[in-house]
Amino acid sequence: MTKYHPGRRFDWEPILDDDSLNSYALSLSSRYLKEQLSSSSRGVNPEKKQAQIEQIFLQILSALYISSNNTGEPHANNRWIAIPRTRRAYTTKQDSSEKVFGSHSYTVSIVDWLLSKNMLEEQPGNEIKGYSRYRASGDLKAYFEGLGFIWMPVKPIAREQLIIVRDKNQKTNKSFRVPLISTDKIEEELDELETINACLRRHCFSLNLSNDNLRQITATDNDDGLDDHPTDINFYRTQLVRIYARGQTNKGGRFYRGWWQHVPSDVRRHILIDGKKTVEIDYSGMSMRLLYASEGVELDLDAD
Repeated sequence: MTKYHPGRRFDWEPILDDDSLNSYALSLSSRYLKEQLSSSSRGVNPEKKQAQIEQIFLQILSALYISSNNTGEPHANNRWIAIPRTRRAYTTKQDSSEKVFGSHSYTVSIVDWLLSKNMLEEQPGNEIKGYSRYRASGDLKAYFEGLGFIWMPVKPIAREQLIIVRDKNQKTNKSFRVPLISTDKIEEELDELETINACLRRHCFSLNLSNDNLRQITATDNDDGLDDHPTDINFYRTQLVRIYARGQTNKGGRFYRGWWQHVPSDVRRHILIDGKKTVEIDYSGMSMRLLYASEGVELDLDAD
């Protein structure tokens, strides 16, 4: 049975770095700002406000474009994005919470403006949780259809979001986020992640499969317990995040968020990088061989 979910939260999606999409987002934000001049906030730096609004437009449009091209049709929720409308779901502080980082008032105002222009279709959410679902309609939907489903580079994940520390409440068994404490080791790991992700962002990772095959793959939920949304094949999710799930940064620290980590092993052989076939190599007994190598002891390649 498919688990209900309001849809992928809009800020979970990567921000696309495409000239056409950027220009369209800027044109919409310009129209929005001109119409909202009379309701501008006192004491807010106009340039700062404009930059924040442009960023929100680009984030929302990126999420809508990605969801509109989602191949996971068996999951009806995949065609929608979720945007919280309650103030408590947002924060403007770089803290350890799982809230949306950004302005609540700007985000809701932009959503309402897009609705007024018939560019969004809405399914109002639960009054308590405040999540509503949206998908592109009208001129925005036509714009996405004109673009088609193409590969686009993505903007880098913010450095402070590259390493996540979580722990579990032993009584409730619920996971919660722990503040990340900066150390020389952590800064070195962040540098490495930025280097890895810079390489990944330069390439297109896809599957040499038909749309029907892709829909079959995404027909079943795969909950890894760390991503709070249904599994789907999102070809734009190529950057990695390191997650420590035991409350400390000296235990574990696996890498997550690459879309290829969520597909069955027999599907990975169909992965293409920039249109070229790939080979997956499984190094049998890797851990033992690394231990032998660390001691300078040679181990025969055929040894089990």
